[in-house]
Order: sequence, then C-alpha cells, then structure tokens
Amino acid sequence: MKRAMMNILTACTMICIAATGMTTIAGESTSELVREGRGYKAVRTHEFKAKINGKVQLTEIAGNVTISSWENNSVKIEEKLFINSYTKEEAERVLEDYTLKTKIQDDLIIAVGPGNYRGYVKVSYTVFVPRKFSVEVNTAGGDMTANGLTGDIGLKTSGGDINVGDCVGNLVMETSGGNLELAKINGTLNASTSGGNIICYECGDEIELKTSGGEIDLRKLKGNIYAKTSGGNIDVMEVEGRCVVKTSGGEIRMNRITAQGKVEAVTSGGDIDISNIEGSIEVQTSGGEISGISISGNVIGKTSGGDIGMSNVKGNVSVSTSGGDVTVTGAEGYVEASTSGGDVSVEIVRYTAKKDQRQTLKSSGGDLSLTLPADFRGTVQAVIRISGEDLEDFDIITDFSLDITRNIEEGSRKKWYKSGEIKGSGAINGGGNVIILETTNGSIYIKKR
Repeated sequence: MKRAMMNILTACTMICIAATGMTTIAGESTSELVREGRGYKAVRTHEFKAKINGKVQLTEIAGNVTISSWENNSVKIEEKLFINSYTKEEAERVLEDYTLKTKIQDDLIIAVGPGNYRGYVKVSYTVFVPRKFSVEVNTAGGDMTANGLTGDIGLKTSGGDINVGDCVGNLVMETSGGNLELAKINGTLNASTSGGNIICYECGDEIELKTSGGEIDLRKLKGNIYAKTSGGNIDVMEVEGRCVVKTSGGEIRMNRITAQGKVEAVTSGGDIDISNIEGSIEVQTSGGEISGISISGNVIGKTSGGDIGMSNVKGNVSVSTSGGDVTVTGAEGYVEASTSGGDVSVEIVRYTAKKDQRQTLKSSGGDLSLTLPADFRGTVQAVIRISGEDLEDFDIITDFSLDITRNIEEGSRKKWYKSGEIKGSGAINGGGNVIILETTNGSIYIKKR
C-alpha cells in the first residue's frame, strides 16, 4: 500500500513539472528489496530527458559516485542502496527516507540527497549523461570517477579518491583525504587534495595541482603546469610548455622537458635531479644536492646545503651552494659558480668567438679548477687569499702563460702565522672573455684541454 502511494505521488510530481514547461522526467523506478548478507539491497533509478550542453547537479549525498557519458539524450541516476536491517519491513521504511529529491530548472537537473546518511545505510551512485554535458557532484564520503565528458566538471569529496579520464572542459576537483588520478584531460584543470598523491598524465592546457601531504607524478603534459606539495616527492617526465613545481619536503626529478616559458623546480628539503631539458631551467633547494645533464638552455641553480653537478649544458650556467662542491662539465656558455665551503671545478668544451663565455669561479674555502679549450681567448684575474701557517699548500698552477705574484706577510705577534695573496693575471691567446677566479685557502688550477 505504501509503495503504491509513493508511485502515485511520483506520478503527480512528474505531471506538475511538465505543466510548468520544464524538461520532462522520463521516469523513476525502484527495484524490489533483495536479501543480501545481513541486510537488503535495492536499486532506484531516476531518468530525465536532456539536451546537450545541459548540466546535472548532485549534492548532499554520501557514497561512491561514477559518472560516464552515453549516446542517449537523457540523464540517468542510479542509486544502489544497501540497508543493514533484520526485516524487510524495516528496510522498506528506510528506503522511503533515503531518496533523491529532484527538480529541473531550464537545462539544469538538480538532485539532492537526504544529507543524513547513517552507518546502516550505504549508497553508491552511477550517473549517465550525454557526451556534451556539465556535471557538479559533492559527496560527503566516497570515491569519485568520471569518464568521457565534455563540459564544466566539478567534483568534491570529503573522504575519497578522484579518478578522471578522457574529458574536455573546465575541471575543478577537490578531496580532503584521497588520491587524484587524472588522465587524458584537455582544458583547464584545477585539482587539490589535503592528504593524498596526485598522478596526472596525457593532459593539456592550464593545469594546477596541489596536495598537502602526498607525492606528485606528472607525465606527458602540455601547456601551463603548476604543481605543489607540502610533503612529498615530485616526478616530471615528458612535459612541453611552462612548468613550475614546488615541494616543502621532498625530492624533485625532471626528465625530457621542452620549455616554452618558465621552468622552475623548488624544494625546501630534498635533492633535485634534472635531465634532457630543451630550454632553460631554474632550480633551488634549501637542503639537498642538485644534479643536471643534457640541458640546451641556461641553468640557474642554488642550494643551501649540498653539492651541485652539471653536465653537457649548451647555455649559460649560474650555480651556487652554501655547503658543498660544484662541478660543471661539458659547458659551452659562461659559467658563474660559487661555494662557501667546497671545491669548484668547471670544464668548457669549445670556444666560440661571438659567444659570451666569461667565467667566474669563487670559493670561500676550497680549490678551483678551470679547464679551457686550447684556442680559448680570455683575460685571467686570479687570486688566492691566504691566512694560516701552511702556505706552501696553496698555489696557482696553470697550463697557460700567466704572471704570478705573491704578497705574503708574517704575523706581528705570531711569526708562524702568515697572511697574504697569490695573484695570477694575463691574456690567453690575445685576451677576451674575463676569467675571475677567487678562493680562500685553496689552490687554483687552469688547465688546457
């Protein structure tokens, strides 16, 4: 009897909506309750006639949500309910309370859940929409999946994963406690999670990704990319465009990047490894090492607590560390390399007459080594500042002809303590690019390739 009354009310509601001139509801049906385990299950279906470029809004629900496109000119929402109940009569009473309330406003279909889900009721939703259709879904505690959509897509869950693929449009996704997996998305993508990892591949256009406690993995992306995590590693591979990645507590690895604009990697607590970069890049870490290989553009690198190693850089190199060694090999442009507590070694592989190839190597407490092509043209200004007793340990050793001068003084009170400078200057192959080499209590080596 109760079920018959519910069907009559539903039919009256459809007639009233049709009378207002709104889109007609195609139908609503509920399957019979079926015993399963310690409870009962049922499926309730809502179907609406719809036009392309419309929108469905699903709110105040709790449970997993799956959204897919189909070829029909309609929207179908399936509620799959499981009610933990001893009797079928009790399950029927619960089933009447747990239903979506729906209404239609022009091209907008609104479905609102009861919002007071209890532990003995579990609901999941499957939504089918036309290919060109916008979707907005907010669930209080479940996973979300969307595939094959074109339009504005907004997905929000308070406690689950979000998986989106093969979509076109403006996408906004947010989860408070799950992972994000995003694939084959073309459009504006803004996704965030407060406690999970992010995987994004084969996406393009405008991409912004944020996580407060997970790792980020980016593959085969195009466009403007910004990714940030407060507590994990970042891996970037096969990216074309502008790319800025930041982490407050992890490592960064970037490989096969084609820069079209700014490319930047920043971490507050890990190493940075870059390789096969087409274009220029800027990297910075507050507590790790920096390494790079095969870079066609310029490199700017800075670390407060680690070594720096660069190899095969066609552009200019500007790197500094506050507590490690600096090694640059296979360089072709100018190099600025400095350290506050280590050695600096730089190799220039070829001399180009019309190219800026000035060299600046500085250390506050280590050796400097500069290797130049035999035909390199430059003007050397080298100085070693010395203080202590073992002065014979430091010198300027060069394969090129330079003027070497020593100005050493003994201490006024401690005769064994000496201070002063050793300087080297001169023109190599007639002079040219300025070469500045400065260190304290270290030797300087100028080698010929």
